[in-house]
Amino acid sequence: MRSIFRNTALSSLQGASLAASFALSCEKYPRTMKFFPKQSKCPYCGTIYRYGDLRKLTYKKTDDCYHCKKQFKVSRKSLLIFAAEMLLIYIAANTFMILMIKSLTFILLFSVNLIITIAALLIMPMYFCLVKSEKSK
Repeated sequence: MRSIFRNTALSSLQGASLAASFALSCEKYPRTMKFFPKQSKCPYCGTIYRYGDLRKLTYKKTDDCYHCKKQFKVSRKSLLIFAAEMLLIYIAANTFMILMIKSLTFILLFSVNLIITIAALLIMPMYFCLVKSEKSK
């Protein structure tokens, strides 16, 4: 069994060339190579905001870029899509549990919904969009 894996495994040179070709294709076709989670960028200078920075923007309407110091708005329009997706996940999970689990208890149902809610709260900042503000410094 070990020889099968040895024959199919990529050598380090093949892996490096594969990674380089993938990086070039990402640069060549930036729109087709998007992955989740999306990156929120400053609309002025393109500074990428990390997850911790986005969590701080949860309750703000406007903020200043820490790189170029220009003011931008935090748009929450895509949160409506996020809410619809989460509602579908809740309905699917609860329907599956009610139909498939014969000895379903309230505690199990509550705990699964709690896990889904916590996951939704952790993912929510990835749905924020940063847009240009009318008043920029």
